[in-house]
Amino acid sequence: TLWKWVAENIDHYRTFPRLVGECGGKNFHLIHPSADITTIVNGTIRSAFEYSGQKCSACSRVYLPRSLSNEFYSQMKTIMEKQLRIDTPLKFDTFTSAVIDRNSFNRIRMYIDYARKSSSTKIIFGGECNDSVGFYIQPTLIET
Repeated sequence: TLWKWVAENIDHYRTFPRLVGECGGKNFHLIHPSADITTIVNGTIRSAFEYSGQKCSACSRVYLPRSLSNEFYSQMKTIMEKQLRIDTPLKFDTFTSAVIDRNSFNRIRMYIDYARKSSSTKIIFGGECNDSVGFYIQPTLIET
Protein backbone atom coordinates (compact mmCIF):
# COMPACT_ATOMS: atom_id res chain seq x y z
CA THR A 1 0.00 0.00 0.00
CA LEU A 2 2.76 2.45 0.89
CA TRP A 3 4.58 1.89 -2.37
CA LYS A 4 1.30 2.32 -4.23
CA TRP A 5 0.72 5.71 -2.57
CA VAL A 6 4.26 6.74 -3.45
CA ALA A 7 3.81 5.62 -7.06
CA GLU A 8 0.50 7.47 -7.38
CA ASN A 9 2.21 10.69 -6.27
CA ILE A 10 5.64 10.21 -7.82
CA ASP A 11 5.36 13.34 -9.93
CA HIS A 12 5.12 15.46 -6.74
CA TYR A 13 8.57 14.44 -5.46
CA ARG A 14 11.88 16.07 -6.38
CA THR A 15 13.73 12.79 -5.70
CA PHE A 16 12.63 9.20 -5.40
CA PRO A 17 11.22 8.71 -1.89
CA ARG A 18 12.91 6.28 0.44
CA LEU A 19 10.65 4.20 2.68
CA VAL A 20 11.83 2.98 6.06
CA GLY A 21 9.89 0.25 7.84
CA GLU A 22 9.57 0.83 11.55
CA CYS A 23 8.56 -1.74 14.17
CA GLY A 24 7.65 0.04 17.38
CA GLY A 25 10.67 2.31 17.44
CA LYS A 26 13.05 -0.05 15.63
CA ASN A 27 13.34 -0.73 11.93
CA PHE A 28 13.56 -3.89 9.86
CA HIS A 29 15.20 -4.93 6.63
CA LEU A 30 13.10 -6.88 4.15
CA ILE A 31 15.53 -8.56 1.79
CA HIS A 32 14.69 -9.62 -1.76
CA PRO A 33 16.47 -12.71 -3.19
CA SER A 34 18.09 -10.55 -5.89
CA ALA A 35 19.68 -8.15 -3.38
CA ASP A 36 23.43 -7.59 -3.19
CA ILE A 37 24.48 -9.45 -0.05
CA THR A 38 27.51 -7.25 0.75
CA THR A 39 25.35 -4.11 0.66
CA ILE A 40 22.78 -5.80 2.91
CA VAL A 41 25.41 -6.90 5.41
CA ASN A 42 27.07 -3.48 5.62
CA GLY A 43 23.73 -1.67 5.93
CA THR A 44 22.48 -4.08 8.57
CA ILE A 45 25.63 -3.79 10.68
CA ARG A 46 25.51 0.01 10.63
CA SER A 47 21.79 0.14 11.31
CA ALA A 48 21.77 -2.52 14.02
CA PHE A 49 24.95 -1.81 15.95
CA GLU A 50 25.90 1.85 15.62
CA TYR A 51 25.27 3.67 18.91
CA SER A 52 25.14 0.20 20.53
CA GLY A 53 21.77 -0.32 18.85
CA GLN A 54 20.31 2.44 21.02
CA LYS A 55 18.72 4.63 18.38
CA CYS A 56 15.11 4.67 17.29
CA SER A 57 16.04 3.55 13.79
CA ALA A 58 18.19 0.59 14.84
CA CYS A 59 17.56 -2.53 12.78
CA SER A 60 16.15 -5.18 15.06
CA ARG A 61 14.81 -7.60 12.42
CA VAL A 62 16.02 -8.87 9.06
CA TYR A 63 13.55 -10.80 6.95
CA LEU A 64 15.87 -12.85 4.80
CA PRO A 65 15.21 -15.47 2.10
CA ARG A 66 16.72 -18.86 2.93
CA SER A 67 18.66 -18.70 -0.34
CA LEU A 68 20.74 -15.82 1.09
CA SER A 69 20.98 -16.93 4.71
CA ASN A 70 24.28 -18.86 4.61
CA GLU A 71 26.16 -16.05 2.86
CA PHE A 72 24.49 -13.38 5.01
CA TYR A 73 25.41 -15.18 8.25
CA SER A 74 28.94 -15.85 7.03
CA GLN A 75 29.63 -12.23 6.08
CA MET A 76 27.93 -10.86 9.21
CA LYS A 77 29.92 -13.17 11.46
CA THR A 78 33.23 -12.32 9.76
CA ILE A 79 32.70 -8.59 10.12
CA MET A 80 31.28 -8.81 13.64
CA GLU A 81 34.12 -11.07 14.76
CA LYS A 82 37.08 -9.39 13.08
CA GLN A 83 36.23 -5.78 12.29
CA LEU A 84 33.85 -4.33 14.88
CA ARG A 85 35.84 -2.89 17.75
CA ILE A 86 33.71 -2.62 20.87
CA ASP A 87 35.53 -0.34 23.32
CA THR A 88 35.68 3.12 24.78
CA PRO A 89 34.53 5.86 22.42
CA LEU A 90 37.77 7.69 23.25
CA LYS A 91 39.65 5.36 20.88
CA PHE A 92 39.44 6.38 17.23
CA ASP A 93 38.89 2.86 15.83
CA THR A 94 36.01 1.98 18.17
CA PHE A 95 32.89 1.12 16.18
CA THR A 96 30.52 1.09 19.13
CA SER A 97 30.70 1.30 22.88
CA ALA A 98 28.76 0.34 25.99
CA VAL A 99 25.01 0.59 26.36
CA ILE A 100 23.71 3.59 28.27
CA ASP A 101 23.08 2.16 31.76
CA ARG A 102 22.56 -0.92 33.94
CA ASN A 103 18.82 -1.10 33.16
CA SER A 104 19.53 -1.32 29.43
CA PHE A 105 22.33 -3.81 30.03
CA ASN A 106 20.10 -6.06 32.16
CA ARG A 107 17.20 -5.90 29.71
CA ILE A 108 19.37 -6.76 26.70
CA ARG A 109 21.14 -9.53 28.60
CA MET A 110 17.73 -10.96 29.57
CA TYR A 111 16.71 -11.15 25.88
CA ILE A 112 20.01 -12.78 24.95
CA ASP A 113 19.63 -15.32 27.78
CA TYR A 114 16.11 -16.04 26.57
CA ALA A 115 17.37 -16.62 23.02
CA ARG A 116 20.15 -18.86 24.34
CA LYS A 117 17.60 -21.09 26.15
CA SER A 118 14.83 -21.07 23.55
CA SER A 119 14.38 -24.01 21.20
CA SER A 120 13.10 -21.67 18.48
CA THR A 121 16.15 -19.39 18.34
CA LYS A 122 19.84 -19.79 17.63
CA ILE A 123 22.61 -17.33 18.44
CA ILE A 124 24.67 -17.06 15.25
CA PHE A 125 27.23 -14.71 16.77
CA GLY A 126 27.74 -12.63 19.89
CA GLY A 127 25.80 -12.66 23.09
CA GLU A 128 28.69 -11.95 25.45
CA CYS A 129 27.97 -9.40 28.18
CA ASN A 130 30.46 -7.68 30.49
CA ASP A 131 29.63 -5.10 33.15
CA SER A 132 32.97 -5.08 34.97
CA VAL A 133 33.86 -1.65 33.52
CA GLY A 134 30.88 -0.09 31.76
CA PHE A 135 27.94 -2.00 30.29
CA TYR A 136 29.32 -3.79 27.26
CA ILE A 137 27.26 -6.17 25.14
CA GLN A 138 28.80 -7.83 22.13
CA PRO A 139 26.78 -7.23 18.96
CA THR A 140 24.55 -10.27 18.66
CA LEU A 141 22.91 -11.97 15.70
CA ILE A 142 20.02 -14.31 16.55
CA GLU A 143 18.16 -16.50 14.07
CA THR A 144 14.45 -16.90 14.78
